Amino acid sequence: MALEDSDTHARRNVVLLSASVLLAAWLKQDLPIILGSLGVSGLPPDTAERVWAALFVLLAYLLARYHFTPDRAERWLTGAKAVSAIQDLWLKPWARRERFRKTNMKRAETGHGPIGGSARDFCGIPWLRSHSFRWVDYQYRYEEEDDHSFDDRYRNDVPESGRLPLWLALWNSTAALVLRVLLSRAGLEVAVPYGLAALALIICSVRAGWIVALTSKVSQWSLGG
Repeated sequence: MALEDSDTHARRNVVLLSASVLLAAWLKQDLPIILGSLGVSGLPPDTAERVWAALFVLLAYLLARYHFTPDRAERWLTGAKAVSAIQDLWLKPWARRERFRKTNMKRAETGHGPIGGSARDFCGIPWLRSHSFRWVDYQYRYEEEDDHSFDDRYRNDVPESGRLPLWLALWNSTAALVLRVLLSRAGLEVAVPYGLAALALIICSVRAGWIVALTSKVSQWSLGG
């Protein structure tokens, strides 16, 4: 099966080349079998490292090509919809605590005492969206608040914004990725090529001699220092 440089075959190209590299490493072959389909054969042994370096560049290009395809983006968004409700289990309580904290800070600035009770009873979070690693947009609503007051607060479509603590941002990103892969076929189909390509790129780096060369340089620098 040959590689074809097109958006419709972008995912297959990454999986095919990555799997060929991994198979070559598993079987301890000098070069991947797929090179025959690319018209590469009869190479002298002393060119092996350069061929592996070329495979690294080719796989990196194919992975970048796949990453920017509309189909990949659509599949990833489909997977995101499947886990957003689960993310709300830890993001909405954080948003309530954040709103509670900000409200008490403003009251302290104006000479008023803190609000009693807990953040859980302070307000609800009818809408929330995580739009980057640490930033979350949300809307809050008091328990007794009428529709007019709520709509008037967001009449310009500008939500509240908060910055997640680093530990929560790491948990949110990791959990979202794992859940997207486990709960969504679309998420799994997107994640597998990345995983295979990452392993294959490491193998290409080792076979190209880059890891050994880098380790040697680091050792020289350490001894020289």
